[in-house]
Amino acid sequence: MNCPNPVKAPRASSVHSLNRRFLCSHYDRCLNCAVFNGWENFSCGDCNAFAPHSWSKARWAEDRDRCLALVGAIFCPDLYAAAVSF
Repeated sequence: MNCPNPVKAPRASSVHSLNRRFLCSHYDRCLNCAVFNGWENFSCGDCNAFAPHSWSKARWAEDRDRCLALVGAIFCPDLYAAAVSF
């Protein structure tokens, strides 16, 4: 198995120009590496260690729900606070 190897990349002009594999099981580790090193952006372009998540449908649904909750908390904090208060 290859080790993930993110590389520092110039700032992306748009989300479409990012060269990242968000669904890789190593993504969190590579993101942490970029933050630790103070990189503004990183690329997965030269990495040969891509390993897709092996999540169940229930795990994907849980992740989706948590992402939606995060978006709600950021963009509609009052509604989010009301929704989680009971």
